Amino acid sequence: MEAGRIVRPFAIDVTLGGYWLTWLKSKHVTPGMRAFRAWIAAACDRFRNAP
Repeated sequence: MEAGRIVRPFAIDVTLGGYWLTWLKSKHVTPGMRAFRAWIAAACDRFRNAP
């Protein structure tokens, strides 16, 4: 969409559910897990704030 190769045909939003990012409490949180969480959160924010 950002590159203009595809376009949004209608100005409506459809909510089909959600996703949860989880991990076991017994699992030590690694730097990779933190990085993935930050990356996916930033991607969701960009999508949510897109025109």
